Amino acid sequence: MYGEVTKLSNSNISKQCKKGKMTNYEGFDPSSEKMPFEQTAELCHISKDYITYHAKFCGYEWISDKIYYLKNNKIFFVFISSGSEACSNEYRVYYDLNENIIKILNKSNDCNGDSPLKSSEIKDNAEMKRIYEDINTDFNKVLKMIK
Repeated sequence: MYGEVTKLSNSNISKQCKKGKMTNYEGFDPSSEKMPFEQTAELCHISKDYITYHAKFCGYEWISDKIYYLKNNKIFFVFISSGSEACSNEYRVYYDLNENIIKILNKSNDCNGDSPLKSSEIKDNAEMKRIYEDINTDFNKVLKMIK
């Protein structure tokens, strides 16, 4: 499905997209002055079956880029690229047809400033739950931005 979406997205001249944004205020600690950071989202109808949501979130010394892939309005894959200071991570989250997570793959750089190289599968239930909740929380933010 991912390959099909990518192929359609790259060749589909009738792709329809809608953008949204919001501003988040954040400081380097809870008592510091808050600075504005623009968050953006884009919804693209790739075909009658496929939709993608692309979100870019950022704050004080961190960034997160998330792409949600849906078929028939159900998430089947999420790609996350994030970083803060010298740390960099990529997550590939795979879902079944009922939107239950099947597998989460992580690629990281061990916070050494390099590109993510070290790959592993996340199997710890607490970490999987945290990632799942983060994905859902940010997806709700995306939906609000796109309205």
